[in-house]
Amino acid sequence: MGASGPLTSVVVAGGPKKTAAGWVLHVAQWNTAKLGVDYRLAPLKAVNETFTWQLPENVAPGDTTVTATIWYSKLVSSVAEFLGVPAEEAQPVRISSHQTRIKVGG
Repeated sequence: MGASGPLTSVVVAGGPKKTAAGWVLHVAQWNTAKLGVDYRLAPLKAVNETFTWQLPENVAPGDTTVTATIWYSKLVSSVAEFLGVPAEEAQPVRISSHQTRIKVGG
């Protein structure tokens, strides 16, 4: 049940509209490919990425653990809130995590 009644479909651009079939919600946030860069992975596509960042100046010398985690979002949080999706159904899902130890300083 959406904010304006039962939804029969979700399409792009505009706002909720009543049609002969029922309410239709237009959600522009799902149309990222047409709005700019789309960082979503294509189905069954694997991508190797390399990241570089500066450590904070206050990191103590010695061994430090760096953790990378991949999350899957089933639904954009603003859309989930608008549609009233229960929090447990809209929570991001942890897909994978990896830790690496590095030595900071000399």
